Amino acid sequence: MKFALPVLSVSLFALLASGCASANAPPTVFPNFEGKATTSALFVADVSHGTRYPESEQCSATPQPSTPTDAPQTVSICMYSRFYFKVENVYPVYGVVPTSPYVGTASHWGTQHFNKARNPKLIQVDTDGIQSVMPLYKMYALETNKSGEHFLPLRRDRGLLDLCSLASLREELKVEEFVGLAVIPEDQISVEDKKSMAEYMIPVQGGFRPRYGVSMARLRAHMAKIEPGVGDRTCSK
Repeated sequence: MKFALPVLSVSLFALLASGCASANAPPTVFPNFEGKATTSALFVADVSHGTRYPESEQCSATPQPSTPTDAPQTVSICMYSRFYFKVENVYPVYGVVPTSPYVGTASHWGTQHFNKARNPKLIQVDTDGIQSVMPLYKMYALETNKSGEHFLPLRRDRGLLDLCSLASLREELKVEEFVGLAVIPEDQISVEDKKSMAEYMIPVQGGFRPRYGVSMARLRAHMAKIEPGVGDRTCSK
């Protein structure tokens, strides 16, 4: 009997370790929230490169026939390939951060376009508390000042995060307070966008840089005052 407790302790530790390893293992299927209650969450994080789900391999290559044949071949074209990425150094802004570090999403450009983005990011997800899915393109590159504060650069008064009041939180981004503000190449902005973004962008060599941004500390305080799903989230203009 005296050996029963140590054996049980080791077994329990092994079970817990196995459970943690399973929870942090890369996913094999896209999250399914059918029948589950989900909420929105917003957080800042560093993200890894995107990785296709095994179920999405059919989107990465055209199957070739094993033997020559004149029979017509069926080819599937995926307009939005699904993949996941891993988040680290998470800083919550709104809602409950999911326990799994892997976030599912999709993109018309696949992982190649996704991998070009830089850290840190502001990420919006739908989650059941464990798994999470980022709606299409709800990820925004942030700027970091010399004090380590993160800012969401604004391109116009609306359009990001579905918040009508986002522009009211803005403050001017002073170049001298940042290591280097990202420049949007001129050839990546249409003539119409240049007009709508004129107030928010400053012409510089090679393109435009953001004039205004919203600090994550200010956004976090603002989100705490908003009741999700009403008022501020339904713009009327």
